[in-house]
Amino acid sequence: MTADDEIECFFACRQLESFNSEIVDRYSKLIDDFMRSDAASGGEAMRQWPSILRLSYPSFRTWDLPQMLLSLILRGFRNQQTSDPACPHDHFCEAFSGTGNLTRECLRMGLRGSAFDWVYEAEEHNLCSSKGVRLVLDCISGLCWHGLLWIACECSSFTVLCRAVSCRHEGNGFLGDTSRNFVATGNLLMCVSSLFYFISYALQVYVVLEQPQNSCLQFCEPICGVFRFTGTVAFRVYLGSYGSPSVKPLSVFTTCKNIQRLESSKAKCESQLVTRDESGAFTGIKDELFKSQEYTASFARCVAHLLQEELGQH
Repeated sequence: MTADDEIECFFACRQLESFNSEIVDRYSKLIDDFMRSDAASGGEAMRQWPSILRLSYPSFRTWDLPQMLLSLILRGFRNQQTSDPACPHDHFCEAFSGTGNLTRECLRMGLRGSAFDWVYEAEEHNLCSSKGVRLVLDCISGLCWHGLLWIACECSSFTVLCRAVSCRHEGNGFLGDTSRNFVATGNLLMCVSSLFYFISYALQVYVVLEQPQNSCLQFCEPICGVFRFTGTVAFRVYLGSYGSPSVKPLSVFTTCKNIQRLESSKAKCESQLVTRDESGAFTGIKDELFKSQEYTASFARCVAHLLQEELGQH
């Protein structure tokens, strides 16, 4: 059976009442509630998600968005209920993983999971591609209950350093000048991240989305609406408090209260990420900005410890 056939079978299970009707009704209500919330916010998920999913799963071509979401969620739920020692559930998935420091520390602690980023030079890792989106969604469906999806969505077009070129502002919903490729790519990755976030939330997989402090990604739809619907909390982390040579303030958005223990105060650091001229304009220091993209080993270990602790409680 191909993956497409398998997905179609999951949806057929609803018709055959193979799933407990209470389970189907519960997820259907969750999806309906979200669709109403999305409509009240402008309906961006309804506009953007169907094309992303139909390209990733050709068998979805005639389905509407609620049907697609229900199929993916039921697949994940069924996997969570299945116990097979030969194929245990993963504990985490890291999207936009960069150098993979977070994944590395999780693996060192005996946790199972995967990391995805286009820098690994594989089409399947490109989250702008249908293959990349599908692979991460398939991995999310294999995560255990209260596992972790960590999203560090590419931030370049959302930061204040690019604001003059990206033209992101409140008047255009922070979607910016979409005639520029790097802005359009940023918007696509934001939409893909919002889809990952919602599916994970529905499966009671904890989600974290991380951005630089001055990013405006969280104000864009549909991620803004997903945050609101899922009761996401936000807090600040300074990587300088975790051994980074620069302060590197991060905004962290999550559905997991335990992750909030990462919150830290500002530390004094020698390295600077930007300079400011007499007019008040900022200029990034490229080498320092590039190095600051990596999570420190100390920070990654703290995340791994918190995940291990959370899994041990359930």
